[in-house]
Amino acid sequence: MATTPEILQKRFEMPAELGTVDVPRVLHAFRGVRPQDRRTMLGAVYPALMSGALAAEGQHRRATRAITQHEMARRAGVSRVTITRRLSKLSKAAKGYESAADRHAHARELRAKAEYRLRDHKAQCDVCAAGESPCSVASLLTRRIGQVRDESSYQRMHVPIINRHRRFAMPNRYSLAMPERTEIWAVIETETGVECKRFFDLAKATKACERLTCKAIERGSATMYQVEAVKLAGKSYHFAELEQLAANAITGAWWDKDFKSHGFKNVSRWMWDNRILDPDTGKPLGTTERLIMSAYEEMGLLEEFKDTTGKVTKARGVLPVRQKHVARYVGCSVKSVYAANGKWERLGVLRIVSGEAKLTESGYKRGPQKVLYLPFKMLTDAEAEKEAQRMAAQVRQIIAREGAQRFAQLQEAQRLHAELLAAWRGREHCLVAFWRELARRLDAALIFPDLITKLIPPTRPEPERS
Repeated sequence: MATTPEILQKRFEMPAELGTVDVPRVLHAFRGVRPQDRRTMLGAVYPALMSGALAAEGQHRRATRAITQHEMARRAGVSRVTITRRLSKLSKAAKGYESAADRHAHARELRAKAEYRLRDHKAQCDVCAAGESPCSVASLLTRRIGQVRDESSYQRMHVPIINRHRRFAMPNRYSLAMPERTEIWAVIETETGVECKRFFDLAKATKACERLTCKAIERGSATMYQVEAVKLAGKSYHFAELEQLAANAITGAWWDKDFKSHGFKNVSRWMWDNRILDPDTGKPLGTTERLIMSAYEEMGLLEEFKDTTGKVTKARGVLPVRQKHVARYVGCSVKSVYAANGKWERLGVLRIVSGEAKLTESGYKRGPQKVLYLPFKMLTDAEAEKEAQRMAAQVRQIIAREGAQRFAQLQEAQRLHAELLAAWRGREHCLVAFWRELARRLDAALIFPDLITKLIPPTRPEPERS
């Protein structure tokens, strides 16, 4: 479970644990019929998933909550009107508003009501009667009247993948109008029938089965493995795979068949909390920034990757990725990715390092940017408190075993430890680096080497001596 960055906990009074939601990566394969449809869909579905209005991967169908559009809008950092517009573009038109003529007639009716209210208001308002600048009420009604538009401007190209179940005087209920996955691939031990691993993709399950079989042969074991399809329970919701969505005769063209990511990811809910504010404007942080942070987590920002030999190929808290790849994944522009990176940098959550320039046949080209997750690189208050307690316990144990003959040296060591801890608390330093620096300072203060070994964990390197 991902923990809310400590800097956000302090700045916005957020709890440490807000949980995660299982989000399928296949949502990012949606392209709709217009260039902005992917961005619109993600901007509506993510807040619904994070608030519980839509069922997440593997969640019970009845576990969804009746969430108002206002609450979803707060999580997305937009107004209620914006989230309503997004949901309308992804749902079937309401009864009585299916055609452009119906919507045009409704707009004319609203415009006539606003004009009547404006005339009535001007007849009673002293500010408007004085002929000066209109009051706030008159300005609002004037904006509602707007410009006269013809019927062609009310044409809509809907991509109905969300079902809205309207209820009188109660929040709507939502569900996805998409096929569901009914089975998953599992690697099973042939003799015992014990299930070892599960996969969404048959090819990955087959490779895993072959790998387990080869390891068994190397060990001299006769254990055999096979791949079987396992039926999924009907009470839980399971998102369809891309092949299943693309095969649909009506909506198959709305999905990018070349999309490569599979499965789902546990996305932290803290990044969709309405308490996070824009560091530049003080308003709620926008949807694009939250989507891009979610994309980094889905791409493995918080994980450590290893190859088949056990060698670390990607460190935890580091993600090399190109901005254009993130832009395609989210459905926005590269400029939006750049701007969102700056927002998270100013919030103290990320640090973006430019890629290394390499000489190619066509000249120098810069590699992918590196996204660094700063909470993994900071000495947090919680770690500092634990370290202070650990140091005090070590001193007590040494005095209990050896007496107080080295009390002066222990006092000096504690003073140096507290001084360094206060200087590094909340800074971009990890605990191991803290111990290394402490070892150097204790060695420079002529603390006995055997005492340094007892006070500092053995993960530190030996201090360099001249």
